[in-house]
Order: sequence, then C-alpha cells, then structure tokens
Amino acid sequence: KTATPSRSGVATARVTPHTQAVKKAKHAPRFETCQRVTVSSRKGGTAKTTTTVHLAGTLARKGYRVLLVDLDAQMDASEWLCGELSDATEVGQRLGSHELIRDGLDPRELITPSWIEGLDLILASPALDGIARETASDFGIERQLMSVMQPLDALYDFILYDTPAAFDVRTVNALMASSWVLIPSQPGPLDLKGLFNFLPKVLQFTDPHRFNPNLQLLGIVLCRVKNQTVMLREASDFLGEEFGELVFDTMISDSIRYQEVSGQQALIQDWEPSLSGEYEALVEELLARIERARRAEQLGA
Repeated sequence: KTATPSRSGVATARVTPHTQAVKKAKHAPRFETCQRVTVSSRKGGTAKTTTTVHLAGTLARKGYRVLLVDLDAQMDASEWLCGELSDATEVGQRLGSHELIRDGLDPRELITPSWIEGLDLILASPALDGIARETASDFGIERQLMSVMQPLDALYDFILYDTPAAFDVRTVNALMASSWVLIPSQPGPLDLKGLFNFLPKVLQFTDPHRFNPNLQLLGIVLCRVKNQTVMLREASDFLGEEFGELVFDTMISDSIRYQEVSGQQALIQDWEPSLSGEYEALVEELLARIERARRAEQLGA
C-alpha cells in the first residue's frame, strides 16, 4: 500500500412524505438492490462520522438516492446535515432512530431532508444512550432494523448507518440490517490493536446460519493519516500483509480542515480544494468494490 493518500421524552416529529423526500435527486442507479452500509469503529476519534457524512453526501451529489441513519446519541451527523434545524436541541427532540429501534415505527414517517439534494436522514437523539437498557427484555430486538427498514430499499440506492463506538443494540441492529460494513481506523499502534479486537466481533455477524447471510466486509479505510511518516508506512504495510485488498487504497488526511467543515453546512469538497479528491476517490473505490462483488455473485450463480 502506498503511504500517500489518493486524491425519550420526545416532543413532536415533522413528518416528511417519503415520496417528496426522495424525489429531489437525479436518479443514477447502478445496482439492482439498495446497498446498506454500516460504518462502524470500536474506537472514537477515527473520523467515523466524518466518513459516513462524506460518503453519503458524495454519493448523493453523484445522483444516488441516499439515506443516512444516525444511531449515535452525540447526534454529530444529524446536526451536520440538518442545516434547517439550527438548534441542536430541536434536532434531539424529533422522532428518529431511537423510536425506530425501540418502537418499530415506520421509517418513512421519520425522514428528514438534509441540505444536500438527494440525501435524507433519520435523526439521532440523546435518548439513544438508554436504548440498550430500554430494550434489554425485548425478544428479537437485534433484528428490529432488518424488519422495519425493508420498505426503504425501494426508495434509496444507499442506506448508511452511522453507529456509536459502543458495541450495543444499535450497532448490532445496523449489522443485521446491512449488506456491507466499512471500518475506519487510524494508523496508530493502539488503533490497530483496537481494530484487531473489533474485527472478530464484526465478522461473527457474517455467519449465515446465526446472523446475517448478506453481510460482507467492504473494507478498512485509514483515516487521520499524516503523510510520509514511519508510523503510516508501517501501519500501511502491516495492514496490507494482513488484509490485502480489504484495505482501501484511498486514505483520509489528518487535517484541521475536516474539523472545521463539520461545523458548517459543507463537505470538504466545498471547504478545502486541496483535500477535495480524498472522499471522491474513496467513493469511487467503494462503488468499484460493490460492482466487483455483484459481478462475482452473478458469475457464481
């Protein structure tokens, strides 16, 4: 691998008719079925939400219909993408993913458009921190998203789940409802240790007899990398030897610009031209990987 990056106490909900929410984007389908991607990492600070938001936004700008489901009680993705909701408290008071998992509400009634054309959200709320306790005695709760999200497969080309660092009922639900899992990681030694501890937990959900027969590991993407450092070189070589093509060629830089853009109604492509190619390249790699897998499946059928 190259060391250089490529270029509840909930109040009321504003119900957006799903037919209006998804018709904004110029539809550019490439796949026969909706691609459901969980973006997950066991460790905080890996640019997980930054990656989820940029993947969703970049795909939408390419003409795909995209839904981002925010499962993190910090609500970072929700606040970033819901520019019309200027008050973070208001975002947290709207019905969203907490009620989706706990109560099995119809997800079509929870859709909120983002400021990016073609990208919609199901919002997070602080109540998600208590979801594991609230649903502890609910039999089959780990399959709630798998069940209730099915109607949206016909409305979107991509559904992305932004998960918390905690490996609880939210992450389990996302993995059970997804066809792919993408794992961001920093290149530091402790980060790689966390990655190796996290991977077996994720991969157990690909067991077709016990969990999700459709789930595949889309890959590992190195984020917050510093160019031309020994640590990056060593991490890149090590991951390449251990995981081969599962490691994305594209890497995401460690730049203060990514922190700045998260507080704006913008993606890095709008904010810093020198970094604009990074997530564009990552999306192209992601699309190519999914297409290769689809063709391989067709040949094997």
